[in-house]
Amino acid sequence: MLKIETFEKHLNSTFSIPFDDGTNIDIVLFNIIKGQFIEALNIQPFTLEFKAKPDTILLRQNTYNIKAPDNQDFALLLIPRSSNEEGHTYDCNIG
Repeated sequence: MLKIETFEKHLNSTFSIPFDDGTNIDIVLFNIIKGQFIEALNIQPFTLEFKAKPDTILLRQNTYNIKAPDNQDFALLLIPRSSNEEGHTYDCNIG
């Protein structure tokens, strides 16, 4: 199970999403929202907020293989939240 501590060390860092055609999209983990601990399930839910530059394609909601700055790989469901002149924002809910 993924833990919030795994991602806290990467706050404000760039993650990379590689594609089969050899291209990559970079996304920055700019915020982590800690949810309320669920004692009955013994889990700490949290939301990762990522941002991509406006000149990248807007990704559809999907599970992507994402490489962290320390080369750890994660399969994360990215949910588009907004898209404007400042870039594209995605959420990933865990827990």
